[in-house]
Amino acid sequence: MLWGAALGAFFLPRFAQAQWSELSPYSRVGLGLGWDVVHTHQLGMGSVSSAVADPYAFNPGNPASAAALMRTTFQGSGAFRAMQLRNGEATGTGTWGNTGPMALVIKRQGGKNALQLGLSPLQTTGYVISRTRQVSGVGSLRESYQGEGGLNQATLGWSRGWQWTQWSREALDSIRTSRGSLQVGGQVVYLFGATDHTSRIDVADPTFLDNQSQRLAQFRGVTGELGVQGELLLGQRRADRPGAWQPSIRVGATYRPASRMETRWTEQVFLTQTLGGLVTPIDTAFFLESPDATSAMPARITLGMAWRLQRPSGESWTLYADVKHQDWSQQADQFSWDALGEGMTWGTAQTLHAGLEWSPSASKRREVTGTPMTFRLGYATGTESVRIQDNPLTFSKWTAGTSLPLGAGRSLSRLHFGMEVGTRRIATVDHAQENLLRFEVGVSLSPFFKNNWLVRRLYD
Repeated sequence: MLWGAALGAFFLPRFAQAQWSELSPYSRVGLGLGWDVVHTHQLGMGSVSSAVADPYAFNPGNPASAAALMRTTFQGSGAFRAMQLRNGEATGTGTWGNTGPMALVIKRQGGKNALQLGLSPLQTTGYVISRTRQVSGVGSLRESYQGEGGLNQATLGWSRGWQWTQWSREALDSIRTSRGSLQVGGQVVYLFGATDHTSRIDVADPTFLDNQSQRLAQFRGVTGELGVQGELLLGQRRADRPGAWQPSIRVGATYRPASRMETRWTEQVFLTQTLGGLVTPIDTAFFLESPDATSAMPARITLGMAWRLQRPSGESWTLYADVKHQDWSQQADQFSWDALGEGMTWGTAQTLHAGLEWSPSASKRREVTGTPMTFRLGYATGTESVRIQDNPLTFSKWTAGTSLPLGAGRSLSRLHFGMEVGTRRIATVDHAQENLLRFEVGVSLSPFFKNNWLVRRLYD
């Protein structure tokens, strides 16, 4: 089959184009490989999302988390990525860079409502594969396959939060403490993007014409997403044990219904000849255009929880767990064009994420690091949306990260670092294995605490 032959002998460039957000031969299948819609601080915790609610950084994976922010926040990120592709004795490497999700949350400090706008990749395609072989009667020929593009999402959402407090009597005074919180949110999601898949056959003998096939697809559609998060403080503050741990539990969930995308599909085949190093079309052998084609995105459900232990000094430990589920096989009949090749079928994208976050006490953070830092570790494993030769495409990765204030110690802005090391392969079949490395830097920018936006001035 073409897939097995293409992976049997491959070549990846040492440096890929900077605008690519993916570089993998497996991304030529379907709409590409799935992208975790998470910010850098979540990357360090295994890309958990459902139950993450940080007051200093927005979680784009759950629209309800915007209400948990302290105030207006803008954030973005950039990543450096490297990959080694190994198939038997053959190896190839590639490096590239890309931007991550961007978001703007507008929220008044102390307010209950938040408005958020976001932009992020959702499915990504990027690959360069080639092989050279001998054909009887033709001689040496070179086959090459190249693709780029993907599916993105732009979001406009709203969320609202509630908090429950109680008064506890201490020796000299009464203290109001939080007992729990609830955030709900929703967003409108506009799906858009395009993919470009090109394959070429170049014959060394100049008496033969070459062949180039190109498949272009443009997507657009609208869907929505709902999210909820809730936290409950377990136990009460005790005056006789001021340094005791205070446990709390947080749960979160999101739901995105299945949606249909309008698709413009074009397929064309050219007879070409290389003249002076330039590929020149000689004739059009085949052309097909379907301006009213259709594609689909299946429903997606995420569910997660977080267990947190915190002391009054500010030290805290938080353990996260997350499950994400999206069954693509249910939407197979919604594709009116050939989204899959021979030997490939739609499967279930199902992932498990786990992460650990540690924030030392304020005094210890400054004593050890000189600045109040937060440290993270994580792990994730799962399957992609397609099956090759009836076998799932699996991945696993270990992650780590940290965050620190950007600028002065009292700044609400944060600088985030994250990295992941992992593999992607078909476990039961002798196909190529990808060894992945990723470094990411992100920022979450908020106004200085004395510059309180969206609050009416008491005097001019």
